[in-house]
Amino acid sequence: MTLLARFRPAVVLVLLFATATLARAEALTELQIESFIASLKELHTLEADFEAAAPEVENGDPASLPRMDTLISDSIARMEGHVLYDQVEQVVRQHGFEGVEQWSRIGDRILNAFVARQMGAQDKDLRKEMEQALAQIENNPNLTAAQKEQMKSMMGGAVSSVEAMANAPQEDVRAIEPYMQQLDRTLTDEGSQ
Repeated sequence: MTLLARFRPAVVLVLLFATATLARAEALTELQIESFIASLKELHTLEADFEAAAPEVENGDPASLPRMDTLISDSIARMEGHVLYDQVEQVVRQHGFEGVEQWSRIGDRILNAFVARQMGAQDKDLRKEMEQALAQIENNPNLTAAQKEQMKSMMGGAVSSVEAMANAPQEDVRAIEPYMQQLDRTLTDEGSQ
């Protein structure tokens, strides 16, 4: 009996589970997108509170770049236990979400789809720019080998998270297309002023 034959039932089960999990991921709805935009506009009114609380809720290596594809959910997770978390919870519930966890997961999907839609043809240019930046780091005589590795590691993480955003599900990208202008204004904070 070959090794593959011995593990085939386990592989089939894993594939079936993965397929079932993917099938359960529902497409973004108009209501979710509209509710997210409305809640984000309301949360912009708390911006001064968020800025004041930043030193209290930030953790981890300040030099490391955040994962862009999970930016919202990671930010919310860092806030847990802080009084602002409860305020965010209250706002998102008023806009029809079950809580901040659901809101942040949907927010990540919306943000990823928004970025993927905006990147479109720019994707190749962005990859080229990142490759050039990595080459500049490697060829910089003023950096030690350790500094080069640290910078390349940070860049690698940024490249991975940008690629993850660029690969947002096409259903999500199609769902947010009618909301691109609203999202652009809201995400750049112009829509709340």
